[in-house]
Amino acid sequence: MNIAICDDDPSSLKELKEMVSRYFSEKDQPVQIDLFTEGAGLLPRIHDYEILFLDIYLPEGSGMDIANALREEGSSANVIFTTSSRLHAIEAFSLNAVHYLVKPFTSQEIKSALDRCMQRMNADHAEILEVKTGTTIVPVPQKNIIYIEVQNKICSIYTEKGVYQTYASLDSIYENLNGRYFLKPQRSFIVNMGNIDTYHFDRLILSNGKEIALSRNSRQQLKQQYQNYLFDLARKGEL
Repeated sequence: MNIAICDDDPSSLKELKEMVSRYFSEKDQPVQIDLFTEGAGLLPRIHDYEILFLDIYLPEGSGMDIANALREEGSSANVIFTTSSRLHAIEAFSLNAVHYLVKPFTSQEIKSALDRCMQRMNADHAEILEVKTGTTIVPVPQKNIIYIEVQNKICSIYTEKGVYQTYASLDSIYENLNGRYFLKPQRSFIVNMGNIDTYHFDRLILSNGKEIALSRNSRQQLKQQYQNYLFDLARKGEL
């Protein structure tokens, strides 16, 4: 497990590292914890980590800037914000933060935040879509899927790692996806709702800029499905 802690306060860095080390030591799980005092040193390495503790207030830029860079590049890494103010909580959860901790925090709060990260990673790992490409079956983590499009009977599955093509039907693929996270906005597309940036009455826009029209006859049903997804995230404290 690779973890980054970014905070300009040396005492906070030391305290957090001790708490995180203790958590994984009790689980007998190896962990590598790297410390950063500013975002410039962390940004080139953000994809090296499964979990990032980010202080919102940094000398140059902020933890929000780092999290934004992660999400813009399609990363679903676990982000935990640490700060002295509650002012940015709504913005933090809009970036799919796992937790928002206000200083001073306790070891129990760190444990709860890390428990949530581990639960999320275990659940993500368990959900795999098996994609037949030619004579090969490729396991694709559902969390990595951005959207799927069918053209000329070929389904292209766009993921964080690349594009996979298969002759499986769009309907059969949809049946094998977790319906809590995937939306079929029209007959040619399936969308991972975690990658929806803007939801309009007649179309949606993904985080990568892709614009997809919504089926005219299913708009109310699709809106309700997306609202249920957001409500579920809010209920679990992930929004």
